[in-house]
Amino acid sequence: MLRVIVLMIMATAAPGSAPAPKAHHLTFADITNAAGVAGPHHYGGHGIGWADVTNDGKPDGYITMNFKPIHMAELFYRNIDGTRFREEASDRGIASFDAGSHGVVWADLDNDGDYDLVNGSYERNHVFENDGTGHFIDRTKDVGILDVSRGTRGIVAFDFDNDGDLDVFCNNWAADNEANEFYRNDGNLRLTPIDNGLGCVVGVQGVTEGDYDNDGDMDLLLCRGFGNDGPLTLMCNTSGTFSPVVAAGFDATANRQDGATWVDVNNDGWLDVHVMNGNVAGIGRAWLFINDKNGRTFTAKPVPVGPGFMAGFEDLDNDGDWDMVYAGDNKTYLNDGASSFRPTASFPIQPGKDPRSVAFADIDNDGDMDFLYTHKRGFNRLIRNDLSRSGNWIKVKIVSPTGQAGAFGAKVTTYESGFLGEPAKRISFREARSQEGYLAQNEPVLHFGIADRSGVDVEVRFLDGTVLRRTRVGANRLVVLGPCSTSSSISQPHRR
Repeated sequence: MLRVIVLMIMATAAPGSAPAPKAHHLTFADITNAAGVAGPHHYGGHGIGWADVTNDGKPDGYITMNFKPIHMAELFYRNIDGTRFREEASDRGIASFDAGSHGVVWADLDNDGDYDLVNGSYERNHVFENDGTGHFIDRTKDVGILDVSRGTRGIVAFDFDNDGDLDVFCNNWAADNEANEFYRNDGNLRLTPIDNGLGCVVGVQGVTEGDYDNDGDMDLLLCRGFGNDGPLTLMCNTSGTFSPVVAAGFDATANRQDGATWVDVNNDGWLDVHVMNGNVAGIGRAWLFINDKNGRTFTAKPVPVGPGFMAGFEDLDNDGDWDMVYAGDNKTYLNDGASSFRPTASFPIQPGKDPRSVAFADIDNDGDMDFLYTHKRGFNRLIRNDLSRSGNWIKVKIVSPTGQAGAFGAKVTTYESGFLGEPAKRISFREARSQEGYLAQNEPVLHFGIADRSGVDVEVRFLDGTVLRRTRVGANRLVVLGPCSTSSSISQPHRR
């Protein structure tokens, strides 16, 4: 049974808070060199994770490295002023100099309100605890991470049992039938290895979490990659045990997938999915599957194709629907509101080779979403969104009832002001989650375009059943939703 709490929410004005006209002009600029995030001359970029690690209101970026030489340090780029970044992985204790890394997740594993780090490696995986200042302590040896080398690719941090803390799943290399790693979070930074149906699921590339059947728990989507026979693997969560969904409609994706991305492309409140088969030499194959809203099947729909190992989705023009970007591309694709996509004019970008991931963050806090491409055989590229005469927006920063930063698994919906909860007046819907597509994590502060509206109503549904509602939220501001934004009269959330 859901508990609904109408809260007084803290809202802080953000830069660019003046109302905007309807017309907009969408342009992008490659600011990599000026920002200082290209990476080393020997290349090697794979995964990218954005989060405000230093708690200064600006998203920082972490890039995993694997190419040549074999042992490469990871990169942590602290956001200095929205235009410049400084590489500080070693200074902050998260260089993780190992035999090559792919997956990475910022996740509040101890529910203390800051982002810890899980780094997937070809050697033992690592867990780093944030001390609250953006510096980290290596907790790998005492949290319960197995001392094994299984070539972890994708990683997700998600609350599979709805107990209020984040569990960790590692999608491991399948060439030698290596087992995956699945850890239950027992609190106090203690992780216990479990199976629950995920130990031997075939996968090798990206993995992402999402409640595809809208039953209130998080399911998993695993990409097979590199010639592993069979379609995309959808694992349904039933009371904490996972089983494959048969005949979901993914047969066309057989043989190889690299990154799968959940997104509600048609604004019906159900998660659809984009699947990418990357091609290091250029453009691969792509599929878009529309959720049939029956908890079992999806229907394929044509979609434009681009380069890289995944497509990412954000509202780039602030009109209220989710637009598409392929990793490494020199153009974006705008959503017409009904899940059809058209390309924008191309923008100049320095060439890269073997693009892998794309992840979004509002690096300069101006209300439009920027993005970073990783390249294995080239320099990484940071693309700034220079949207002018833009639509309005809001950003939603969520803290769970247990104090967890990001509140992964929460569902957030915006509505026309005065019409909270009415499906016909829904503007857009999204889930907070730890991973997108192939090894990508968007900034956990959720961005919503609201076009020319002066305000919206917002609803957040947490995994424990708690519902927070805020009416008439003004445009062009950051809204904080969580226990610190209301009175002390809130009781502990109901446990299911």
